[in-house]
Amino acid sequence: MDINNLFNKIEEELPEKHEELIEAVEFFNSVLNDVIDELQDKIDKKIRDRNFEESTKLLELAKKCNELEQKVDETYVKVERPKINKPKHINYEKFEVNNRTEHSLDENFKYKRPYGFKINDRNIINVTSWQDMLIKTCEILYELDKEKFLDLENRSHMNGRKRKYFTRNQDILKVPGSVNNIIYVELNQSSNSIIKIIKKLLKEFNYNFSEFIIFLRADYTDLNKKRNWKRKTMNYFIVMQNKTYEAESKQGYIWAPKFNNAGRKVFHWENMTKVKKGDIIFNVRDQNIYAYSVAKGEAFDKDIPEELGELWQKEGRIVYLDYIFLENEIDTKDLYYEIKDILPTKYSPFNRNGDCNQGYLFELPKEVGAYIMKKSPESVEYFAIT
Repeated sequence: MDINNLFNKIEEELPEKHEELIEAVEFFNSVLNDVIDELQDKIDKKIRDRNFEESTKLLELAKKCNELEQKVDETYVKVERPKINKPKHINYEKFEVNNRTEHSLDENFKYKRPYGFKINDRNIINVTSWQDMLIKTCEILYELDKEKFLDLENRSHMNGRKRKYFTRNQDILKVPGSVNNIIYVELNQSSNSIIKIIKKLLKEFNYNFSEFIIFLRADYTDLNKKRNWKRKTMNYFIVMQNKTYEAESKQGYIWAPKFNNAGRKVFHWENMTKVKKGDIIFNVRDQNIYAYSVAKGEAFDKDIPEELGELWQKEGRIVYLDYIFLENEIDTKDLYYEIKDILPTKYSPFNRNGDCNQGYLFELPKEVGAYIMKKSPESVEYFAIT
């Protein structure tokens, strides 16, 4: 399994750890960079003292660290940082914090949104993001000493061993941020990685860390804890509604009989009893997913709704749902060829030709459900706290 597949699997199974893992890769890489720089200082000192035996040992250690750093750096380059989608109907006001409270550079800023910063006795400089803070910090330091700032791209301790953080060639950066349209800084960084770069900049320009004060706009730590809890506990289903789709989606439910005409139970109808509050159900009509829905609660006994007519036995079960309709439906036949290797061998919703199997409600493995959710931008709506 290559590194991309490994990280994708982790994101599907443990999404709350995926971001932490990538940040750990970044942090480990940056610490290795510092280790090599400090070893270089020690090597230089040993050479000045004519202690060549010790300098050789330190050089071998530095080489090993450099080899490891290159492997870690290659890993980071291959792995895309997850895109953060902002759900539309979250009440973000309840996550706002006092934007006049001062914060130091030594804090953990994961899941936090900046309001601004100040250096020394300057006025507060407002920012919209951590990337914006990095750019504006760079602009201040650029005006302070243009020549020194432009030389940052040539200073190894200000850049990674293989990745440039500062350069005049924006094409080599993943997300280049312009500093006065002359030099560029890498913006494809987490909040804590940006803070680490700001620390390096302050040290380079002879500032104390205590002179840099951060002000926060919001703290989404609790939001992400609840969001991750939802992802871990929900299950996925797919329902083949076809001729009942219009009526059921309009009224916000799915319904299935308890028995067939022979008085027997059928597994895909019995799956109604497995649905719990918060579970995700993909709604299919004519070989296309037109919506996904969120269960409002468990199934309970209810005779066939009047709008469904007399298609089946009267006695049945109903689950009420919140339907979220997709702007672009998903072709299930195309989808099948993307997920066929991780579908269940028994009671699969699709046959070997990619057509929907005859039946109503089918269970889906979590990795399949998570994969389908990622194909729809509307899916981020569910992960909101209402």
